Amino acid sequence: MEPLRIAFQRVIAAQSKRAAALRVFSLAGVILAGAFCAGIGLFVWGRFATPETPHGAAVDDADPRDAAWNPSRPLPAAPPVSIGKEDWPAWRGPAGNNHARGAAPPLTWSEDENIVWKTSVPGRGHSSPIVLGDRIFLTTADDQREVQSALCLARDSGGILWQTPVHQGRFIYANPKNSHASSTPATDGQRVFALFAYRDAVWLTALALDGAILWQTELGPYVSKEGFGASPLIVDALVIVAGENVGRSWLAAVHRVTGEIVWRISRGPGTSFASPALIEHEGERLVVLAGLGRVEAYDPKTGESRWSCPFPVPSPSASTPTYGDGLLLVTSSDQQTGILGLSLQDDGAEIRWSERIKAEVPSPLYHEGLAYFVQDIGVIACIDADTGQMVWRKRLGGNAASSPVFVNGHVLVCLEDGRTIMLKHGREFEPVHENVLDGEILATPAVSGGRIFLRSTEAVYCI
Repeated sequence: MEPLRIAFQRVIAAQSKRAAALRVFSLAGVILAGAFCAGIGLFVWGRFATPETPHGAAVDDADPRDAAWNPSRPLPAAPPVSIGKEDWPAWRGPAGNNHARGAAPPLTWSEDENIVWKTSVPGRGHSSPIVLGDRIFLTTADDQREVQSALCLARDSGGILWQTPVHQGRFIYANPKNSHASSTPATDGQRVFALFAYRDAVWLTALALDGAILWQTELGPYVSKEGFGASPLIVDALVIVAGENVGRSWLAAVHRVTGEIVWRISRGPGTSFASPALIEHEGERLVVLAGLGRVEAYDPKTGESRWSCPFPVPSPSASTPTYGDGLLLVTSSDQQTGILGLSLQDDGAEIRWSERIKAEVPSPLYHEGLAYFVQDIGVIACIDADTGQMVWRKRLGGNAASSPVFVNGHVLVCLEDGRTIMLKHGREFEPVHENVLDGEILATPAVSGGRIFLRSTEAVYCI
């Protein structure tokens, strides 16, 4: 019996060792799982949580209206905006309406015709070039290194004069079609203002004309759905910025010399991607912004709402409103709301007409009673701005993200496949030329001094 007892004890001992090993492995599994979850939690916190921000507006749970305009606190002095008559100083040009001034540029071009220079730009971006005197400014982003930069090119040669890194790391989520440098910069003649979404917030940076950073201000939180693309608007001593996002949307004004937030107001929940526009109606200047299911007008000095006009169906907006002859032209991201013509009165605005056409990203263009709307699907519509009646609507082919520009009696329309269509302005659809360049075109061109400055995904062209 003794051998049987010894064998039985050995079996019991082996089972005990296996049970102990299983307990060790189970405990190790729990520890590893906990470490993995903690690592994921830290990654999510590091990627999406709002960091501590020592400068500018604190990103916390306070309502943005806490940064209200203080009428008893005078604004610091700011030198006058100094822009030449043929400069293209900001998004949509000198008057904010995408109308070119001065000498007429060429109507035809190709890789081998009418190209003054072509410069490859490091990184990727959909911001438009701006023009100040003998310099071209734009923004770009290196997606791999997560670096956002401002660049300056020589107007005559296209040579890169300087490139200043502005932010590094912690890019926000963006739709693959968007970029991390989609906001067009602006200049007051002494500074260049570059706007980026970075570290789950929107930051405005002022640079000297030699590329030195003068100041940086965090304007408010930004929870991304498709990325950021609104451009800054200069109004007197202020730079006005919209931060429409899926978290807490806001509109802010920053002093362009000091970088101090003068006022910041809440816009409510929702998301949109539009840039603010400055209009003047009946002697009153207003900042208008489309999005979050409405068009709203604000006093640029104080941020006080002057009027609000709701969309027929709540929807976001990605384009900039266009003003002409008492009418405000607006697009939405929803076909039910479509495109709108708003009549402005002394006490507000009302919808005069609407058309169920989805023109999401390109901003409308107005000239002499006609409104041009370019749809993302590569269709252009000409509308009688007074009545809302369709004059003509034609397919150009491809897709469009760039906004139309009025150039010397013609409507210039860039398409994503690298084509640019020149149409004669008028009540008849009259294509004049089709020009083709390498790469895709998503940025809106700038026009200055008889030249077109056009950015593709491959390069910046001077035409």
